[in-house]
Amino acid sequence: WNAVDQKRGTKTLQANPRAHDKSPALSISHGTLKISGPGEVLDSVFFTVVRHPLVRLVSGYPNKIKPVASDKVWKLYSKRYEAPIDAQLTFAEFVDHISSDVPHKVDRHFRPQSINICYGFAPFTHIGQLEDLRPTASFLEGHGVPSIESFQTHATGAADYLKDYYSDQAVLKKAVTFLEKDFERFNYAPNIENILPLGPITPPKADTTLLRTILEVDARPEVMTGTPPGRAAESAD
Repeated sequence: WNAVDQKRGTKTLQANPRAHDKSPALSISHGTLKISGPGEVLDSVFFTVVRHPLVRLVSGYPNKIKPVASDKVWKLYSKRYEAPIDAQLTFAEFVDHISSDVPHKVDRHFRPQSINICYGFAPFTHIGQLEDLRPTASFLEGHGVPSIESFQTHATGAADYLKDYYSDQAVLKKAVTFLEKDFERFNYAPNIENILPLGPITPPKADTTLLRTILEVDARPEVMTGTPPGRAAESAD
């Protein structure tokens, strides 16, 4: 939205999108309903952008898996996998931890993207791919968002960069197995030789029953305000 606002001379986003508890936007993966009723949300146009699963894993490792006690992700990670707070985990150890865990219980920065976007439950009209944003730019233009020109396809040297992390075939195999649904659903090859999309993504036909239930629960006064159910009734009086 920052790019869109610069072109329009507007200010759409009023908060930091990374501050999930303060953002005015709806985050499906966080289950937080803050700006619209369930019906309005389900009538909205859903779209998202994914990236090559193996690249995403490498991106998250140096960013989040580091011995910084103030880093929330690292503190929770070290506790879950019983790693010393000052541990210097190798990429192989990191992959071993998450690939041995239940996928939906892994931190959202590392678990399969299909879980994060509620694949099969959210009614997506478009699922784009980070490596080539031209189809996404065209999609957004079709919905009234001005063309965003500051993007490019993924650098060809990225595959060489990945070889340093996936040089051990055992590590690569664990990562591919852990992320297998993402390769299948988002049209990527399960290797590092070709990180560009194999083709566009066809969004699945969604069963929105579960999403509607989650939205309706989130919209209840006691959930929106944190007020206990009994107190909510008293407040209504």
